Amino acid sequence: MAPGLAASKAVPDGEETEAACVLNESEEETKRIFDEARQEGFKQGMADAEARIHREVEMAEQALIKKHEQRGLKLEETLGRMDKLLSSMQDTLAQRESLLDAEVADLAYAAVCRLLGTWQADGRLIVKLCEAVVAEYRHRPAILRVNTNDLPLVADLRRQELRIEGDPALPPGCCRMEGPAGDYETSMEFRLQSLKEALKAGGEAAS
Repeated sequence: MAPGLAASKAVPDGEETEAACVLNESEEETKRIFDEARQEGFKQGMADAEARIHREVEMAEQALIKKHEQRGLKLEETLGRMDKLLSSMQDTLAQRESLLDAEVADLAYAAVCRLLGTWQADGRLIVKLCEAVVAEYRHRPAILRVNTNDLPLVADLRRQELRIEGDPALPPGCCRMEGPAGDYETSMEFRLQSLKEALKAGGEAAS
């Protein structure tokens, strides 16, 4: 190779160094630009992610609030239905209790009537009535008056200061006490009616 040709293709050391510096600076700038872009992208991505998370949290909170409100409404509705059911049950029980009290009173009255019917058949009814009247009317001396036909049935009730006399004006089954406290007349029918009213009043008071 000719010396002049070789010399014409050679690059001076100064120019080569300068080109290397320019290249290095260009690479560093490019890297810096890419780094900044990545940082900006990261920051933007984080901001977007934070906003998205915030929106999702708000949506979740709203969903929970709505669900809680719905559950609250359902609970109120359920409690309302339970109150109505309990009130209805109480009314039903009260009605049944009232009917039961009435049935018990009727049964008690029927039992007493059957017993009195038995006493009437064997002649003990007027005796039981007079025994009760003598025990209740304690004022002495006194006179026990019964229908003339009932007189033999109650003759054994004579006591000291207690006379027993027949009175045809009295209906059969009735008796009258006469003494210092005044006259006291009663009959088994009257007492049965009083018993019936007492049983009815007791049932109404219990209900």
